[in-house]
Amino acid sequence: MSKTVKTLLFGLLVLALLVGGCIGAQALWDATHHRYANPNTGYYNSSVHALFWGNEDEVYSFHFRGQSERRWRWVYSTNFVYRNLHFEWSRFDSQAQVSEDSGTLKLPSLAYESPHGTGVLTRGKLAEWLLGATNGTPGGSRSVDALFSFLEAAGRGSLPCPRHHTHYIEQPVRGSIQHFLHGFGVGGFVYMWIGIWLVSVVFVGWKLWRKRGGA
Repeated sequence: MSKTVKTLLFGLLVLALLVGGCIGAQALWDATHHRYANPNTGYYNSSVHALFWGNEDEVYSFHFRGQSERRWRWVYSTNFVYRNLHFEWSRFDSQAQVSEDSGTLKLPSLAYESPHGTGVLTRGKLAEWLLGATNGTPGGSRSVDALFSFLEAAGRGSLPCPRHHTHYIEQPVRGSIQHFLHGFGVGGFVYMWIGIWLVSVVFVGWKLWRKRGGA
């Protein structure tokens, strides 16, 4: 067997050990942690689905959803920033007439676009959509202020952290937020194996170099 073939086979063996060891190390990390736990490092993004609704006096609903940009994270963080949200809202007035609209919202500028027009979403505009021209009761105004704060939080990356279970909000606005983490993580055991593999490769290479030098 020629030296080139031996070198090629050795390289394939070394590569196979690296890949196989990484797969095994990740499997070991998954087996020794909670099934909903996520490694600190990984290629992650998040998605949010939020629904808010008014009370008996202010009958409205507001729903928004979106996805953050997926990127590599060396340190685990719950700071997922959203740049675009899709929203839908509806309102029933005292005459049981419904008003509704849907569109997209850019963050953090709060510029919106819908079939009924474009503009910059303010607290006043959101109150007009959900409470009507009179802006409703003080409780209704507080609920709209809280809802608007959640929209701003999505643009800052400060929504309630991603988790498997739904976040429920009771005051000052009623609603629920489903905030999920997506992607894949790399467990600490993988980095340990890569370190062992590198040391082993350097050591074996050094031994072979010495052997050839002494031949």
